[in-house]
Amino acid sequence: MIEIPELTRLGANVVIPEEFETSIEIFARVLAHYNVPRDEIERLVSEIRASHYQALRPGGGARPRLTLTGTLGAMPQMHVERVVLGEEAPVAGQTVADTALRSKTGALILAVRRGESDLATPGPDFRLAAGDVLVVVGQPQQIKSAHQLLTGAEPV
Repeated sequence: MIEIPELTRLGANVVIPEEFETSIEIFARVLAHYNVPRDEIERLVSEIRASHYQALRPGGGARPRLTLTGTLGAMPQMHVERVVLGEEAPVAGQTVADTALRSKTGALILAVRRGESDLATPGPDFRLAAGDVLVVVGQPQQIKSAHQLLTGAEPV
């Protein structure tokens, strides 16, 4: 994020921060999972980009508010958490499907960070490993249950 003003000062017309685009993709996929119409998702993504990612910037002062309309009013309150798989994680070595995370907890794995690589929406055959950082979405109780299933421990 710090590089945006510097690159603009040096003459760049447009700077697209990778971490913001990854966040937008995750946001869009969560909305699609909850059957938000595609045109509504595209409108929201356009608003985020038009505001130069202000909705995603931490501590940026007053942020423009995204207007969520249509079917979003019925969407349950969702949280996104990072879950780190330690050496003793019971799911290390299992595929996403093997964990049965969705059916057991209701939570979803949106992305996996392994080392320096990020994988958005891993498929059911993706094999989890110790050290993976999972981006999990769900309601608070679903996240708590997912954390316990994935790590074998209560969330801190």
